[in-house]
Amino acid sequence: MRISLDTTKPLTADPSTGHNRWHPDIEPIARIGQNQSLTLETRDGFDGQLTPTSSNADVHPDTLNLGLGHPLTGPIFIEGAMPGDILEVEFVSFESREFGVAAIIPGFGFLADLFEKPFIAKFDLQDGFARSDELPGIAIPSDIFPGVVGVAPSQELMEKIHRRESDLSQRGGIIADQEPETAVPSIAANGLRTIPPREIGGNMDTRGLTAGSRAYFPVYVPGALFSIGDLHFAQGDGETCGTAIEIAGSATVSFQIHKTPKWRPQFPAYETPPQRPRRTFSTTGIPLNEEGRNESMSFEIATRRALLEMISWLETEHNLSPESAYILISTAVDLRLSEIVDIPNPLVSAVIPLDIFETPSREEIVRKKRRTDIQGTLATERRRERALTERVEQAIRNLIGWRTDTAITNQLDSSLVETLQKMHVILPEPKEEARSRMEEKVKELETELAECHNRQQALLAYLELLN
Repeated sequence: MRISLDTTKPLTADPSTGHNRWHPDIEPIARIGQNQSLTLETRDGFDGQLTPTSSNADVHPDTLNLGLGHPLTGPIFIEGAMPGDILEVEFVSFESREFGVAAIIPGFGFLADLFEKPFIAKFDLQDGFARSDELPGIAIPSDIFPGVVGVAPSQELMEKIHRRESDLSQRGGIIADQEPETAVPSIAANGLRTIPPREIGGNMDTRGLTAGSRAYFPVYVPGALFSIGDLHFAQGDGETCGTAIEIAGSATVSFQIHKTPKWRPQFPAYETPPQRPRRTFSTTGIPLNEEGRNESMSFEIATRRALLEMISWLETEHNLSPESAYILISTAVDLRLSEIVDIPNPLVSAVIPLDIFETPSREEIVRKKRRTDIQGTLATERRRERALTERVEQAIRNLIGWRTDTAITNQLDSSLVETLQKMHVILPEPKEEARSRMEEKVKELETELAECHNRQQALLAYLELLN
């Protein structure tokens, strides 16, 4: 089964195909049984407001209507799913259109205080890579996943969430505005905004949910009422500036229902397929603010420091503007809690895969020069090893020759020994002092040979790291 959309039309122009609020009373657009595959076409997270002709001005909050955000395809009624069950969703495959976009929206994003001007990066998606004129020399590989995916809340859960978020707002916390006038369908005007993740799933922005992964959602209403949208071509863990490479596309999924599960998660859980290893570069941060003041166990400040270090590195090593670096971080850099117990400083890492750079950085140029230098030094050490080996072998032959001659000539009379020496068949017996020097020379040469071997091992180990 396939649910097709005309993605040139916004959700408001075709409300029968989806919704942009979570609400239990939204009518399903399709029904499906367990273990059946379903392909759902999806609009991009901005609902088509940003196009290949858009400019920086188009991502200003006065121009961009974020209330229309996250148009979802669904809900889908899964036969047999009931409250208390677990809905297992297998993400079979994803497809992308040929255009993607990421943006810095003033007032939005983790570093919003530093990036106050609108900025857009438009991506051409070809052959499994995203390239943008705003990020020259960079090709980000496809790793498509849904930014928003989940099931409908029950009426009781929806009211509970409204109450707790209202309480948070009254305590000075920041929550998403309701904006009922932009709700689709209108019946969902008092529903939940799709901006944050919750028990039902929602805007999880979890890049592990790629093809081959599985997610597990607690079911709250009959049929589960599954929805999906906001596909991302690629994203770094954290989605730092607030956007990934946003795309329209399609998702193929299948469902399985788990009745009376032994363990029922309060929040969605998921499993991922194996990931291929990639060479990376990382910056780190501790909770040290711009004034040099050390705060205790502040993950927010540590994250900020790691990100600012990464932006600085991208500016210096890859000649990116601060805005382009910020976009790249959001679309390709993973944030990791490297450790959370070493008081007073937790460590946060910002990790970037190096295979995205098509143009070598200054670091890579230096690294290549170092490889050449080390390979030359290694070749010299190998020649030295061959020469030392020959000298050791010759010294040992000389020493053994004298010992052999001495042992044999002790059994001959002096006239015969003198004759053999005149013929240069045997060498004169060395004095004790000369013999000791020869033995010491053999030991010195053997020691130097061992050191030469150790130097080669060290060079090979360093060369392997450079490669």
